Amino acid sequence: DLAQASAKTDQVAQIGMVIVVAAVVLAALFALLIINSITRPLGKALGVAREVAAGNLEASIGVDDSEIGQLMAPLAKMQATLKDFEAAQLEMARQHDAGMLDYALPVNQLEGAYRAMAQSINTLVQSHIAVKMKVVEVVSAYTAGNLDVQMDRLPGQKARVTAAMDQVQSAMKAASEAATFNQRIRLSLDSLPVCVTVSNAEALLVHATPPAKELLKLFGGSSFDADTFYGNKLSSLFKDPGDAAKFDQAMRSGETVDMDIKGRKLRLLARPVHDSSGTAIGRITQWLDRTDEIANENEIDAMVDAATQGDFSGRLRLDNKTGFFAKISGGMNQLMQTSESGLEDVARVLLAVAEGDLTPRI
Repeated sequence: DLAQASAKTDQVAQIGMVIVVAAVVLAALFALLIINSITRPLGKALGVAREVAAGNLEASIGVDDSEIGQLMAPLAKMQATLKDFEAAQLEMARQHDAGMLDYALPVNQLEGAYRAMAQSINTLVQSHIAVKMKVVEVVSAYTAGNLDVQMDRLPGQKARVTAAMDQVQSAMKAASEAATFNQRIRLSLDSLPVCVTVSNAEALLVHATPPAKELLKLFGGSSFDADTFYGNKLSSLFKDPGDAAKFDQAMRSGETVDMDIKGRKLRLLARPVHDSSGTAIGRITQWLDRTDEIANENEIDAMVDAATQGDFSGRLRLDNKTGFFAKISGGMNQLMQTSESGLEDVARVLLAVAEGDLTPRI
């Protein structure tokens, strides 16, 4: 009996141990299930938070009535707010690219720190736009001729904008002064009755005085417009390649050349123009039409030659002469008249003396 009792006791103890072990295992499994039911949603929430933190706003966030679902709800709201904020920034960029510089982030549609961030972005953007608009204002004043307007004294790295605009102002003032000076020279040159052309360093025509424009019609015809010819080489007007080469040589060397163009006797006085450093920047050429001058010289030479042969009857025409040649021609005619009259008187007296009549007087 004692042995049977001991055996039953051992059996009961073993059963108890099995029950205890089973209970422990079941408790562990139950605890594991509870932990898993908590940690899995938390892990998912943590993963979503990491995705959002990494900039992925498209991660799916499930929201339900459970405690974990309620935990995910604020995260989902934050995700939606960030997506709206991103969309607003993209729209702002699109509007500004389209030229709508007054477009700003919708601050009133945001809350808390997001509203403060949007306001800060708007302030920053408007600050940069204000600098651009000031540059536009200053440049507009410069284009209107008001070169006294100055750019605002900007701080920090923006000071580079101020420095650049100051350089623009100085350069435009210098250019304006040079343009005014050049305009004064051009108007003064155009007011003179001289045929002058100005070419740049590439021998391209850049200016011609009114008399020069008329003279150039010898080459291009009566309808030739020198203003539309600017930017071309004058040598291209010469039909004869030899004349063109002679003209180009005169432009390069600065020598004086005489040319016969369509019956006109032209003398070209070409001189190089240098800048302050001595670099040639162009040519200025005076065109002298010596046709009438040479004709007058030939007419005077012919009359003088005749006089040396004893013929004092020649007279110079006065109807086609002006200025110096009109004056000298009148004087020559008077001299020839006086000489002819004197010689006629001498001849008359000598003839009378030869006939024995000593009464005539000169």
